[in-house]
Amino acid sequence: MGKQRKCYHLNQAGAVREHEGTAQSGVGGTVERTQIPNMKVDSTSGKHKAVFDGKTISIIDNATKKVVTTINVSQTIPPKGGVDSEVTAMYFIGDRLFLRDSHAGPHEDIVLYSIDGKLHGTVWNEVYGGSVTIIDAHRIAFGYADMSSFAVYDTRDHKLTEMKRALPETPACTKKIREELNVDVEHMSDCKGSKDPHKQQCCLQLRPVFQYQQASIVPMGNTTIALVPAGKSFAMVGLYDTAKRAVTKHVNLACATVHK
Repeated sequence: MGKQRKCYHLNQAGAVREHEGTAQSGVGGTVERTQIPNMKVDSTSGKHKAVFDGKTISIIDNATKKVVTTINVSQTIPPKGGVDSEVTAMYFIGDRLFLRDSHAGPHEDIVLYSIDGKLHGTVWNEVYGGSVTIIDAHRIAFGYADMSSFAVYDTRDHKLTEMKRALPETPACTKKIREELNVDVEHMSDCKGSKDPHKQQCCLQLRPVFQYQQASIVPMGNTTIALVPAGKSFAMVGLYDTAKRAVTKHVNLACATVHK
């Protein structure tokens, strides 16, 4: 039996309580090429299942066990906004199927289909090093690696709501300087071995900014978004204020304290 993951309930005031996790439908995990045949994922509605054999995706009615739609994602000339590389994950929310299209570069975008096979195009242009979070039976969220921009897609009204996080700039670490020094979320590890004092100073200022790499995006009402970091930083959750466009509080899940 696998180790049970810890789960937490967090409110906007910073109060935390722990509870047991439950299985969540709608997610098809990232896979290697050798694992792609018969990759399966159930819709969050429980009505349909998507099965990917490496070339086509079959949408199956769970009640009748019949294939209702077939989607070809390996066309020689892919349609505009469609899959033009390799599907490495599927997310099935209600009647919408989101595909992670992984390219060399590296680069990953999200392509959207409905269960009737209709292509709705690319809904988010980059999740490499970033985040894809199934929030509930109707909503899914996407975010850039540095969480400077993230969005929530609601399948009930098919609306994508994008939010931006203001990244602080100082005289020692403007956007132009970051580009010149090649300092960003993908190169933060270079800071440790750098002897360039300007790069070290810029990296020191940016480290808190990039702590939300691969964070889960969890809406809390209409004014707050919780950014839950992955890995070792998981214990410290950032509460993003939609009006101020910034993380205004940090909640430590280990001791349930709020840090402004």
